[in-house]
Amino acid sequence: MLLTLYRFLPRSVEKSGQHLGRQTLKESKVFFKPSSTIAIPRLSKNDSTYTFELDMTCEGCANAARKVLSKLETDISDVQIDVSTKRVVVTTTLPADLILAILQKTGKKCQQIC
Repeated sequence: MLLTLYRFLPRSVEKSGQHLGRQTLKESKVFFKPSSTIAIPRLSKNDSTYTFELDMTCEGCANAARKVLSKLETDISDVQIDVSTKRVVVTTTLPADLILAILQKTGKKCQQIC
């Protein structure tokens, strides 16, 4: 699920009228503009969180992990990847050994930590 956050952008328009695109406004209006989009984790009672150590050296390695995990999108509710600590944290309804096998498809050495 994606949530779009809005920030408050006041735009004052003079009473004499100012042409803005196809619309002429004659008084102060408030406009809302999307500022960012964030993913909201889907957590269920059956979700478990597993931590893996994946031999990552760069953001490309992290992207490879994201790519293989994205194929299980409906069964994974959250993924956190930290290249500096070489950690991949996955919240899922799937068993840990299946997630380990999927991460090993990146060609990188991987082991479950907890």
